[in-house]
Amino acid sequence: MKTKIIIGAFLCFIFLTKTKAQDLGDFNPTNGKYGLKKLKKNSKRIYIANFNVNLQVYKDAQETKAGDKNYRKGIVKGRAKAVAAVGLNGLDEKMVQKKVNQLYNEYLEELQKNGFEIITVDEAGKTEAYEGWQKATGPSLMESKIPGVIQVIPDNYSFYYKDQSKVSKKFGINANISSAISKDLNDALVSDVQLYFLFTEDGAKDWISGNAAKVKIKVNYRLINYTTITNIKEHKSLLSIGQKTSDQVNTSSIYTQGRNKIGGSAMSTYTGSLKKDVEINGVIEKQKIVAYQKQDEDRITSFKNFALSEDRISKNVNLIEVDSNKFTEGFYNAGKKFIFYHLGELLENY
Repeated sequence: MKTKIIIGAFLCFIFLTKTKAQDLGDFNPTNGKYGLKKLKKNSKRIYIANFNVNLQVYKDAQETKAGDKNYRKGIVKGRAKAVAAVGLNGLDEKMVQKKVNQLYNEYLEELQKNGFEIITVDEAGKTEAYEGWQKATGPSLMESKIPGVIQVIPDNYSFYYKDQSKVSKKFGINANISSAISKDLNDALVSDVQLYFLFTEDGAKDWISGNAAKVKIKVNYRLINYTTITNIKEHKSLLSIGQKTSDQVNTSSIYTQGRNKIGGSAMSTYTGSLKKDVEINGVIEKQKIVAYQKQDEDRITSFKNFALSEDRISKNVNLIEVDSNKFTEGFYNAGKKFIFYHLGELLENY
């Protein structure tokens, strides 16, 4: 059976929607609070366990329509596959790093301005909670465990991770670890900031697609609330062909203090998040990237039920040119608004 690769404008469509000058969309924060009245009883010392800025720079997706032989109708159909991919071009690594550094340094300054003592990574490293963990230090831009997403570590910032293979596999900490770290640091406040900036989202699937495979990617630059990032999975065997990776991510600013003797839960927690995504306008044009491939169809002949059908693949690969200055200003402005809002809400309890 033959396979034909078809890349053509008549099979791939891009719909563009103009955006206004750069600005942020609606900002709708939300939070969860527990035991915050206890914060006043403790000294204002804080350890920044995580400060992660995650930027999506590439996305791919595929849909496959299985082949079929219908002897009753005398029709045989070949397999059809549609593949769409989009990446960002023109980002300046130094500019990205500089803006992440600025965001982190302004966060430190705001904490210190409000009377907080910043606990050093070396002091935190002596705790029982971090026993067996390893230390990593910025500045750094590296691939995260999520395909197409890079993680930016600020300059003059260090953190601990627990992983046997490479740094990028483990950056986050869970609530139980946070409370354990706080306990070992004499009930200091522990901060965990996770920002996710995506420029794509999966388009709605056509459930009634007929004899064709169709895949959509929507381009929309934003600070996300909560989502699942999917990408094409690199197949290592025939069984994994057509499968995809799936990673759940969310933007959050979490503060944890103390540890209960029974159960190990935190004595006080503030969890800052979003009700919905914050769009970053005027940086990347909103658009839909679509790949479409119809199945090859032939009629079965009377010669021993013989028919020849082709497997067809349509590929639509796009690079979006971006203004690095606008892109970095965009994530900086959205990130700062998110971080400082939730820090302000926390500080009201002191």
